Amino acid sequence: MKVSVLSDSNWEAKLDHATRGLSLRSHFEHRHYGTGLLGIVILLNCREPELNHKQRVHFTRSTRTLYLDVMLDLDEMTKLDHTGRRQAIAKRLLAEVVRIITSRGFKEFDATAFTNDLRLAIEAQLLGADADRFDHLCKPRATC
Repeated sequence: MKVSVLSDSNWEAKLDHATRGLSLRSHFEHRHYGTGLLGIVILLNCREPELNHKQRVHFTRSTRTLYLDVMLDLDEMTKLDHTGRRQAIAKRLLAEVVRIITSRGFKEFDATAFTNDLRLAIEAQLLGADADRFDHLCKPRATC
């Protein structure tokens, strides 16, 4: 299964740094959960509220790919340290992806096995013992 995580964010949110250790593509590339859903593209969205970005969810039947936005609060993300950012991203990622996949009810797709594997991957990569290995490369908080 193909799983990609991209981001559209202000630099102050430091999503690129917080997700540096996240490698869902390699974790899922040799896993198969059925033919109902073959790929997921997740866009972490963390922009100014004035832009009025809304969550988008779109399923493309021809490629059986689900595209979805995970909305993050810019003000909250800029106030958090690296550990807090990873925790906030992990919480929102799990909540939104699981909610959307469950509500869509894809036929011929083992949603339970996928969500369990997703939870284990995110917990290991964003919250695990080695999740802070890149923290020394970036200042803890956004500065002007």
